[in-house]
Amino acid sequence: MKASMVLSLVGYLVVPSGAAILGRCKVAKKLYEGGLDYFEGYSLENWVCLAYFESKFNPMAIYENLPGGYTGYGLFQIRSHEWCDKGKNRCHMSCSGRSRPHLSHT
Repeated sequence: MKASMVLSLVGYLVVPSGAAILGRCKVAKKLYEGGLDYFEGYSLENWVCLAYFESKFNPMAIYENLPGGYTGYGLFQIRSHEWCDKGKNRCHMSCSGRSRPHLSHT
């Protein structure tokens, strides 16, 4: 349940910005507005750091052939082998939908 909530919130963060790469402040603001500050005990700074090191703030990032044979999608690099339709699909969502830059498509 909590994983689904986090992934839904991640989808919320993928918003039109006029550019593929989001700024640090924009990411921080959206994470804060989405209620991730101290979600599961992790500070806003932790979430911003995670987004930077996973995707360099690129909500459309797709990294293929990662160690373990999976693909990572979006701002937080949601792993295909576990969370979306190319794997166990625990969140009942499309992997490709994680990289679209508009909320209505996530």
